[in-house]
Amino acid sequence: MQTTILQSMEYFTINSATGDIHVNVLLDYEKSKQYELNVEAMDKGRLTDTSKVLVEITDVNDNAPVISVISFSNPIDSAPGTVIAMLNVKDLDSGKNGQIKSSIGPNVPFKIQLSSSNFYSLVTDRVLDRETTPEYNITITATDEGSPSFSTNKTLNLKISDVNDNPPLFQHQSYTAYVLENNTPGVSIFAVTAADIDSGNNARISYFLEDILLNGVSASTYISVNAESGEILAVRSFDYEQTKEFHIRLITWISLNC
Repeated sequence: MQTTILQSMEYFTINSATGDIHVNVLLDYEKSKQYELNVEAMDKGRLTDTSKVLVEITDVNDNAPVISVISFSNPIDSAPGTVIAMLNVKDLDSGKNGQIKSSIGPNVPFKIQLSSSNFYSLVTDRVLDRETTPEYNITITATDEGSPSFSTNKTLNLKISDVNDNPPLFQHQSYTAYVLENNTPGVSIFAVTAADIDSGNNARISYFLEDILLNGVSASTYISVNAESGEILAVRSFDYEQTKEFHIRLITWISLNC
C-alpha cells in the first residue's frame, strides 16, 4: 500500500510506505495558522481511500513588538496631563507572545498611558519649562511576554516651544552717565543693555524713554534712546550752569507681534 498527499506538496511531504508526514519548508504561524491536507491510500489492487489531516501551527515568539508614532507635537510650556504623542504598539505573535508591556525611560517629566487596545498616549507628568530644560530625548520601550521575550525601543526628540513668560531685565537697577557741557546735539551719552531668557521674538527687546518732566519740560527734549540698541543720545546741548544733573527712566518692552 502507498499513501500520497493530494495537495500542499510545497509545504509537506509524506512517506508513501509509512504514511509519515514531514514539513518540507519553514512554516510561519503569522502567515498561516493551519493547513488542511487530503491524504490518499492505495493498495496493490489499486483500491483507494482518502482522509483529511488538519495541521495546526503552534506560535513561537519570533517577532519583536513594533512601535508606531500616530501623532507627535512639540508643546509649549505645558500643564501636567497634556498629550504629547499617540502611539500604536503591536506584536504579530499570539497569546502571551503577543502581549506587550510599554514603559518609559527614567528621569523625564512624562508618563505613558494605555488609552485603548494597542494604543498609548504620552502625557506630561509635571509643568514643562523651556528655560529650565529646552528639549528631551524620551525613550519608550515595548516588551512582549514571550519566552525568551523581545523588546523594541523608540526615542522621541521633544523640543519645548517657548512662551513669553519672562520679563526683560537690565544688567543694573541704576546707571550713572557723564557728558561734557556744550556738547553737540546727537552725541552718544551712554548705552544700556537688558536681557530676556525667553527665545525668538519673545526675547526681542525694545527700549523706550518714560515721558517724565525735567525742569518742567518733557524728558524727550533732553535725550532720546535708540529703541533697538539702548543707546542714549543727547537731543540738545547742555549747560552746566542751568542743569547739573537729571534723572530719567527707561522702559523695556517685548512686542508679541514682532
